[in-house]
Amino acid sequence: MHSYGRLFFLMLMILPGRAPAWCSDSLYVVSVAGKRGYINHRGEMVISPQYDYASDFSCSRALVKQGYIEQGEFQLADWGYIDPHGDEVIRPKFADGGSFFEGRAKVLLPGMGAARETYWGFIDTTGVVVVSPKYVAVGDFSDGRAWFEIKRRFLFIVLSDFFGYIDRNGAVAIPATYEQAGNFSEGLAPIRLNGKRGYVDTSGRMVIAPTFDAGGAFSEGYAPVRVGSRWAFIDAKGTAVIPAHFDDARSFSEGLALVRIGLRWGFVDTTGLETIPARFEELGQFSEGRAPFREGRRWGFINRSGAPIVEPLYDTVWRYRGGLARVELNEQWLYIDTAGAAALGSLIGGIIQWLNRLSKWRSGRRSPSLRMTTRSSISSNGRNSTSDC
Repeated sequence: MHSYGRLFFLMLMILPGRAPAWCSDSLYVVSVAGKRGYINHRGEMVISPQYDYASDFSCSRALVKQGYIEQGEFQLADWGYIDPHGDEVIRPKFADGGSFFEGRAKVLLPGMGAARETYWGFIDTTGVVVVSPKYVAVGDFSDGRAWFEIKRRFLFIVLSDFFGYIDRNGAVAIPATYEQAGNFSEGLAPIRLNGKRGYVDTSGRMVIAPTFDAGGAFSEGYAPVRVGSRWAFIDAKGTAVIPAHFDDARSFSEGLALVRIGLRWGFVDTTGLETIPARFEELGQFSEGRAPFREGRRWGFINRSGAPIVEPLYDTVWRYRGGLARVELNEQWLYIDTAGAAALGSLIGGIIQWLNRLSKWRSGRRSPSLRMTTRSSISSNGRNSTSDC
């Protein structure tokens, strides 16, 4: 889930990214005395807190970490995957990893060579390595493609640095000829060539020529692009459908797109009409009919009319998922419903108190209160979509 607050602008990167799909039986991550586990939608503890890190589930798999392992002279984080029952289904052996998309998850493994550098590859849901670890960076799979970055070095000198795309079996689908590349969305992916942004399809055909200074992900048929200092929106043919009136812009979500005019943020619809005037200090994208907004140093939520439906009370907020949003106030975490009422946090209040008293008794010192966290695989990418398994 995307968070807003101290890390607001992480969601505003050019290249698209996405979050694992949510369903009614999804589990929520909780943290007790520094260890993470999972509760269900009713607030019942399903997987006891035991991990140093735990991600959301995707394809019935969650990335978890417990301590570290030694491998020769190197110390690698002990990352693996569990199922919704808490069973270890993929043995912890990775230096890092990501969520599953289209049945594939990126993982960091030792590569070839005397230096034993780590490289990125992909595994399937059984843990079998389907793409060998040989890339310095990779994206998530979408439309059957994932971008990769490959560098050629001589000693410490980078001789070349290019991006391309592979298919789900690891075969190069689009050769590494680009200066930068992003995830596919709606059949198109942003690339950079000769310093300009354009868009290619899954075959590598240049659909929209690289003429833009910046470009975002396609969503709901449109993508934000920048020429000079102004942002506009184009369609899948590269035609400008909303003129370049904006100082900044983001991809569409639920029929509305974030735009900045001067120093203030608002929303426009697909015709370019400013449906929510640019009067907010900061805004986030709509999710389940709610968008986060900042007033002063506090965050709340507005509805599609721009009216506050959750007052700005919180230090940090996350996007709604399944009718709930995680919020932080004074370093305490809970979930609120779409009206702003405390929901999941109040349901598990007794569990919170009991677990923290137990932890305090065992350690003989004051323990942290239980925190509920649901981190998606936000890479430096920013597209929000569902995962296909």
